[in-house]
Parts: sequence; C-alpha cells; structure tokens
Amino acid sequence: MGGSGPGFVFYRPGAVIARESTTLPAPLHNALQLRRMRSGVDRVLLPIRSMQYLVLIERVEIAFVDVQSGYDEGGGTGGRPIRVAWRPLAGRCSLTDPVGYEIIYYCRDMAQTQRRLIAELGKLLLAGGAGRGHATCCPVLPFPGA
Repeated sequence: MGGSGPGFVFYRPGAVIARESTTLPAPLHNALQLRRMRSGVDRVLLPIRSMQYLVLIERVEIAFVDVQSGYDEGGGTGGRPIRVAWRPLAGRCSLTDPVGYEIIYYCRDMAQTQRRLIAELGKLLLAGGAGRGHATCCPVLPFPGA
C-alpha cells in the first residue's frame, strides 16, 4: 500500500522530558520491522484502537501519537504531537535476542502509558490482531520554533 497517506502531520515537541534504556522482546521488534518492510514504504501508521494511539513505524524510530490530543496549528504547519518514541540501539547478535531501545518521553507522566503501549502493540502484532496498518509518507516535523 503506497501513497501519500491520509493527510496526517506529526511533530516532535521541542523538549525531551526524559530518556531511559530498555529492551523489547525480539518477536515484537521483528514484527514491527516486518510490518514496515512489507509495506514497501519508509513509514507505516498502525492504530492501537484500544488506547486511541497511532504508531508510526520507521526503521530508526517507533513513535506514538495520542489521537485524542489536540491538533496544534504550530505556526501554520499544524500537526499532532508525538508523545513517546522508541529508538533501537545497535548491537544484537541474533534475531532471537531482545533488542535494546532508548525510550524518549516528550510529555510527563508517560511511564504507565509506555508500559501499556508495549502490551497493546504486542497483542496487536503477535496475537493475530487485525491491525493492518497504512503505508504512508506523512511528514514528521520538528516543533515550530524549537
């Protein structure tokens, strides 16, 4: 599924609130990357309907957007803010090894939501969930003025 996407615009807020390192199970990381590679484009949108979040799957980052958050006009550019992002770290010896990730928080009090994102995304991708995703070329912008 290629194309320009459904017209979403996302941005990274200017300030990083916190960072932490963690690992994701290999099956979840592998499923995310397979979903992206099979789409034929660089970015895939996947809805986590149970949380009202969109997942932007890219090779270098998995970003999460709360679709119930407000749409920020941001100097005329517009967009929805990314709340949390996962960036895979280099260095895994086997496809079955857990994958190191840096978690980047763009808003406060996201630790519990972050844990739920892992669980819900695992259900969606690993338990035969129906989430197909949408291959898209939607822009991800820096926060205006940052």
